[in-house]
Amino acid sequence: IKELREFDGKANVELQPCPITAFVDFTNWLKAKLSSDKKLFVLPINEAIVYACDTIRLEHSELADRFIMPSHTSLIYTLSKFNATQAAQKVGIETPETFFIKDPSSLILEIPTKQLQYPLILKWDNVLNTTGKYEKGGLRVVENKAVLEDAIAELAPSNCGIILQQMVPGHGVGAFFLRQNGKIVLRF
Repeated sequence: IKELREFDGKANVELQPCPITAFVDFTNWLKAKLSSDKKLFVLPINEAIVYACDTIRLEHSELADRFIMPSHTSLIYTLSKFNATQAAQKVGIETPETFFIKDPSSLILEIPTKQLQYPLILKWDNVLNTTGKYEKGGLRVVENKAVLEDAIAELAPSNCGIILQQMVPGHGVGAFFLRQNGKIVLRF
């Protein structure tokens, strides 16, 4: 901590466990905060905290209305490249050629058997690992079959979803908004 600023003579910073490296400690801390302050609501601002909040509201229905965030059903898609891409294809949204390598709920790998045109992009989902650490998903450009096989072997033990996609030239752009009653109240 580099600096604590004071507001009205009181420190306005409270230390808590890291939601990424100490996920279980963080969720326990947050549950305690919510239980001790009935007026407290949580607007999570990163994926690890969103995942922690979703975990809490699924396990503690009495706290479910204290989170300002998408529903659990929505998060199934927003926190998973695997699920989001699969859902997009099911409703006819065009996606790059995609191979679904590993479902997030399975350990079975489905390696493409057809001849692949490299380079391709291997993408994997965020995941809470077995040691209780929240690992951010990512992507890797794979230039050939050997690199692809090594990368899949590295990811295989994890319970994350994995997809392989055709590379599409260009760049991505994103915009994020908090909306209420049809109006944008926050842009970030």
